[in-house]
Amino acid sequence: MSIGISRQDLYVRTYQTAQTKAPKTDEPTADTNATTSDSTSVNLDVSKNDTVVYSDPRLNKTAAPDLQALLEESNRKAQDIINLIKPLVEQQGLELSKVVSGQQKISASPEAIKAAQAAVADGGEFSVQKTAERILSFAKAAIGDDPAKLDKITKAVEQGFKEASDILGGTLPDISKQTLEAIRTEFARWKSDGIPSGDTVSLAKPATTSTQKAA
Repeated sequence: MSIGISRQDLYVRTYQTAQTKAPKTDEPTADTNATTSDSTSVNLDVSKNDTVVYSDPRLNKTAAPDLQALLEESNRKAQDIINLIKPLVEQQGLELSKVVSGQQKISASPEAIKAAQAAVADGGEFSVQKTAERILSFAKAAIGDDPAKLDKITKAVEQGFKEASDILGGTLPDISKQTLEAIRTEFARWKSDGIPSGDTVSLAKPATTSTQKAA
């Protein structure tokens, strides 16, 4: 069986053969710009803005997150908060359990007593507001940019006050109870409204209670 080739087919094939055997010039073309080096960047056009980058498949494997390390870091931050709370509550309570049990005797000058009263009064170093702000600022730093950690940090704070209560004979001083309540209120606000920006937390000055007025 014969196969016919038209003049047009013959012309096209002859032209293609001539193009294939044509000597290479020094001017780069779109096809000759592809590199054969180890580079992962292959330029398919003269324009620099149209560079296509091919990633090395060996580098595409992302390392799996170290969940154990993340958990350990989270637990460490929670323990840090517990360690922060206990001495603060002890300062607020002035080792109340030992005083009640008779292990400690209160012996202080009028100046020292006045300073202690000022420390736990509104705006004082160990007042409800100042103590809550320190704990909340520390908690906020532990949470960072991950709101999912809020529940864990909240539990750590509760645990911190529980351990402080055990140290003080099973009962927190009223001022520490008020501090915990202020912290709980702020945590609830964070959960509903989102964690506030900034490195530190500032609370509104608490209203004076009837008990405080009587004191």
